[in-house]
Amino acid sequence: MEDHDPMTTRLRSLACLTLLSTLLAPGCASDELGEVGQLYLDFLASLDEVTLIDCACQVEAGEYASVEYCWAAYGGPSEPPPLADCTAEALDGHSGAKPYFECNTALAREYADCLAAASCDVDIQFECTDEYYTKLDLECETLPYEYSVLITEACYGFTLPDPYTCGSGESIPDNWVCDGEADCADGSDEVDC
Repeated sequence: MEDHDPMTTRLRSLACLTLLSTLLAPGCASDELGEVGQLYLDFLASLDEVTLIDCACQVEAGEYASVEYCWAAYGGPSEPPPLADCTAEALDGHSGAKPYFECNTALAREYADCLAAASCDVDIQFECTDEYYTKLDLECETLPYEYSVLITEACYGFTLPDPYTCGSGESIPDNWVCDGEADCADGSDEVDC
């Protein structure tokens, strides 16, 4: 019987996921992206940098044998490259998504810089993480539902349910209605629950 290293199995699974995502999102990659598509890829790159910084610290602490093993344990890149390219291309040219990705990309970049400056000091890393999530909640809006629909149709091949339209005009996923958290600016999704 062959002995299987769990991390080797995980690395193989990541390779299969990348291959599968190539089949799910064929022909979506583009060599020239506009501003919104590039912002999306920059956002993912910043999230991946956060993961790599954390992995380097975990290797230093003896939690993992290598950054590659840690990277595999985290699941690899934020989004497999073919799906990232497809999403970037689907979003490209949709200026309504720009504020969301400008805010999220700037905060993710700031978070990566804070973690890098922390030099694996756990207390400072916790401060960086707390600050990132606090700012994310306070400063960045949610991605409008219409863009989730667009991405899902273009890159995953299925259609999301019709959104709930808030009294204040924005659209949210229908499963956010009566979930105990006001997602509409006017709170109309939590009325009559």
